[in-house]
Amino acid sequence: MKKYYAFLLPFVCLISFQTKAQNSSELQLSMVEFPKTIKQNSIAKIIVSISNAGKEVNKDMIVNYAIDEIKIGEQKVHLNIANLKSQVVEISNPFNISNTEHHLKVWLSDELNSDLSKSNNVLKTDFLVSRVTVPQLPLIEEFTSSTCGPCASFNITFDPFLASINANENNGQTAVVKYQMNWPPPGDDPSFNADGNGRKSSYSVNSIPKSYLNGVLTSTFNQSVIDAASGQTAFALTTYFYLSGDTVKATSNATSYTTMSGSLRLHLALTEDFYSYTGGTTSQNTFHFVARKMLPNYVGTVINNIHEDTTYTTNRSYKVTYGNVTQNSFNIWSTSAGFTLVSWIQNTSTKEIYQAAFANAPSALTIAENTTQNSLELFPNPANESFTIKLLLNKSSEVSYTLTDITGKIIQQPIVQELPAGKHLLQSSTATLLPGIYICKVVANDQIFTERIVIAK
Repeated sequence: MKKYYAFLLPFVCLISFQTKAQNSSELQLSMVEFPKTIKQNSIAKIIVSISNAGKEVNKDMIVNYAIDEIKIGEQKVHLNIANLKSQVVEISNPFNISNTEHHLKVWLSDELNSDLSKSNNVLKTDFLVSRVTVPQLPLIEEFTSSTCGPCASFNITFDPFLASINANENNGQTAVVKYQMNWPPPGDDPSFNADGNGRKSSYSVNSIPKSYLNGVLTSTFNQSVIDAASGQTAFALTTYFYLSGDTVKATSNATSYTTMSGSLRLHLALTEDFYSYTGGTTSQNTFHFVARKMLPNYVGTVINNIHEDTTYTTNRSYKVTYGNVTQNSFNIWSTSAGFTLVSWIQNTSTKEIYQAAFANAPSALTIAENTTQNSLELFPNPANESFTIKLLLNKSSEVSYTLTDITGKIIQQPIVQELPAGKHLLQSSTATLLPGIYICKVVANDQIFTERIVIAK
C-alpha cells in the first residue's frame, strides 16, 4: 500500500495567463500536462485547462499550438464553461523534430481564427527532444536549521515520508540533500557552512523551511508528487566513490542524448545519512541527509558543449575530517552513520534539474559501483571511543569481523552473526584500545575485507 504524507500548501505547477473575450467571459489557460523531455519521433500529449472567471461562455473556439514560433496545428473545441468552472483540452502531437532545445506556444482564438488578445493569451514553455530517454531520479533539496521551530515541525512528517520512499537508498524513489542554515536566532547550527550558504543564494532562499523538487519550490510531498517528478529525461547519470584512507575519490559520468546550447552544472554533495545533535533549540535532535561538503564547492562543475551521445566525466577528491563540527567547517560528525554521495545536473538559469544519482557505499578501487557485490566502510577514521562498520550485503550472509594490530595479533576476538541482505551498521567499542593503527577484517560469504582503522585518543 502506498503511503501518503500531505502537508502545508498543495503542490501546483501551472503556467497561466488570462484573456478577456468579446462576450465578457474571462478565460484563463493553464498547462495541465506536457513533458519537459520528449523522445524523438514519439507522440506526446499537450493537456491544457481553460477556466472562466467571467460570464458563462458557450461557443466554439480554437486551441492553436506552435513549435519554435511555427504553427503546427490547431484543435477546434466547443467551450461550455460556467463562471469559475474549467474545461480540459487534450492534444496529441508527433514530435518528429531535431534532438535539441525547442519552444512550445499555445494560444486561443475565436471561430474566425483571430487572436482574442495578442498581449495576454499565450502560454509558453521550453522542452527538449532526445534521441532516447531514460527514467529520471528526482532530487529534493531542503533548507532547514536546528534553531528553527517550523523546520522541526515540518521534518516530523517530512523525514518519515522520505524514509517511506527509501530516499538515498538502492531502489529508492528519490535523492535528497539538506542544507543547515544559520538562522533564526541564535543561529548557531554547527552544520552551517559556505556550501549550504551558496545553495541558499542560488535559490534566493530568505526563510525556512524551504524545499525544492527538481529545482522547483515545493511545499507538499506525497506519492503522487514524487511520481509526477519521476518522468523521462535526456541525461543518464552514474556516480560512485571509493575510499583511499580518509580521502573520498568521486567520479560522475553524465551522458547526454540531446544537444544543447549554453552550459549546465554538475553538482556533487557529500551528505551524512544521519547524525545526532542535541544542542539545537527545537525538539529535533537527529538529522538526515545533511550536506557536509560539495565537490569542489557549491558552484559545481561547468559542462560546456553538450552534444548528443557524449559522456562528460568529472573526478573529484576530498579528505574527510571526522568530529569537531563547527560553523563553516566541512567536518563529518563523529556520531555519523556514514555518508552518501549525491550528484545532479542542473540548468543554472532556469534551476531545472535534469537528472540525479547517488552512491551510498564505496566501490572497489577504480571500478564503477557494482550493486551485486558486498561493500564495506569504516567511520569515523580516526576513531576515539568507538567506530562503526557500514556493511552492504547483496544477500543473506554469515558475517564475522576481527580486530588485529599491525603485527597480526588478535586484539578483539571474532564476532560472528547472520545478517540479511541490505545495509548494516555494526558498532565496535575502542574503550580498551591504546592509540595506534589496527586492522579490521570482515568476512561475508566468500569475500574478505580488510580496512585500516586509526585509534586517536
